Amino acid sequence: MSQVVPIANNLTPAIFATIVTNVAAGHTIADAIKIALNQAQKKGLIKVGPMRRSEIASIHSQLMVPYPKTIPSTFTLTEFETLLQEETDSENAAFLCYALYIIYKDHGEIIRNNLMVNSIDCLDNARLLAKSNTGIDNAVKDITSKYLSGFTGTKGETGYSIGASAIINMNKVKSQKMFTNLGNTVLAVLQTNGQPIDTLLVSPGTGVLIPKKWTSVVVTNQSATDVGGFSVYQNS
Repeated sequence: MSQVVPIANNLTPAIFATIVTNVAAGHTIADAIKIALNQAQKKGLIKVGPMRRSEIASIHSQLMVPYPKTIPSTFTLTEFETLLQEETDSENAAFLCYALYIIYKDHGEIIRNNLMVNSIDCLDNARLLAKSNTGIDNAVKDITSKYLSGFTGTKGETGYSIGASAIINMNKVKSQKMFTNLGNTVLAVLQTNGQPIDTLLVSPGTGVLIPKKWTSVVVTNQSATDVGGFSVYQNS
């Protein structure tokens, strides 16, 4: 997604510190039951899926409970049923931990999304301000060359990102040179103050030649949800 997602409750440093403390306590408990196996032992474990778990349950209910004499001398019914409960508890504990993992992972993805959207908005503003500020211009050029080109461009070719539904005005554009769509969204290209009928629609992974005399163009991201990217040739 390329929009800022509202955060109802933030994961603050204080909350994170509490999580670390609680997880450490959980590790103390889990470490006590941890069973160390070598590779040979791991490979020797029987893979018990849903079908075999059903088989275990049937053997327990249809043989062990009604016919105790079928139980070998190596274990008792009580010991077996204790293992059944332990297996259930182990799976539930793993599920609880995995559920927490999903919550934290999803939260992190949303936070990264918001950081990226904010950063793109800042970069778009910086491109406008760069015209009158050498420091900002140099920073924009440096960031663009490092992160937004996505390729080793030829001389005069520069890559840009464009936010969802965003519009970027490009000056000093070289006509009769390729405009390349580097992203996954459809982009519209039109000469500044041009007629809408002359709009060029550029699909992802394709490119078009900038028409003659189009030295200033307006690029519009047609997607309302996704960030796009493109490269264009410009005069220095």
